[in-house]
This record gives sequence, structure tokens and C-alpha cells, in this order.
Amino acid sequence: MVASARARNAVAALTVVGMLLAAAAAWWVGERRIETLKAPITLSLAADDQLWVGQGGALHRFDASGRRLERVTLRELGLPEPLSHLHAVRSDDLVASAGVPTRVFRCVPSRRVCRPADAGYIEAFGGFRLAVWVGASADGSRVVVVDNLAHRLAVLDAEGRLLAQAFA
Repeated sequence: MVASARARNAVAALTVVGMLLAAAAAWWVGERRIETLKAPITLSLAADDQLWVGQGGALHRFDASGRRLERVTLRELGLPEPLSHLHAVRSDDLVASAGVPTRVFRCVPSRRVCRPADAGYIEAFGGFRLAVWVGASADGSRVVVVDNLAHRLAVLDAEGRLLAQAFA
């Protein structure tokens, strides 16, 4: 009887140790997975051959030779996380979709300023469900946003007024 109690206690102790090891392994895998999410999220090449990369809570600007010219955190720009997509109209004129719920912004990184650029869409539809792609005309006067969950493509002017929409 004493031997069977010892055996049960040993099994219980091994079970607890196994559960602790499993929890530690799950935590480690989770941490490793977060590290993989720090890879570049989005990138865009401006007309003047400068590359903007959104990665790790910041925007990074590179010249044509690959030399980093600038690093600006999303917080400095007033952009919410996560950054969904980025489009460089010019080297210092960006369109970005960011945050949950998603908003569309026009940014001037040298001034550390981003302003919402989606007021017309929000007024018409209450906001984006999940804006996963933004683009702009060469002169920046038109912004195109794809709202993935709403199956909608919207065209906005530079001030964020809704000009047109289409459904997919």
C-alpha cells in the first residue's frame, strides 16, 4: 500500500514536471514566432528611387545603393500599429494604412507628421473593415484603398474625400 502511494506521487510529480516543460516550450515557440513577425511588413519604391520599408514599428528610408537614410518610428509619426501597407508617392510623401480598425494616413516623415486621409470613406461607410492595400496616383492627388473584408475598392482625393467605389 505504501509502495502504490509512492508510485502515485511519483506519477503526479512527473505529470507536473511534464506540464511545466510543455508550458515552457509553448512560451519559447511563441517568443520565436514573434521574432519572425519583425521581418519587413511592407515596402514601397518612390519615384526618386528611394525605398521605404515598414518593419519593427518603424519606417526606414534607403537610397538606391541600399544605404539607410532615415529611421522614423510609427509613434513619432503618430501612426497606430500595426502598419498594414505603405505607398511612397515621393520620398517624403507617403500613404499608409495602419491600426485596428484600419485607417488611411498621408505622412510627411521629415516633419514627423501623419494625418488621417480617409474622412470621406468613414463618413460614407463607417470605416474600413480591413484595408490591406493602399496606392496613389503619380502626383498623389488620388488614393486607392482596398478594403479586403468589405470587398470594396475606394478612390479618395488627397484630402480623403470619397470619389468613387467599386465592389469585388
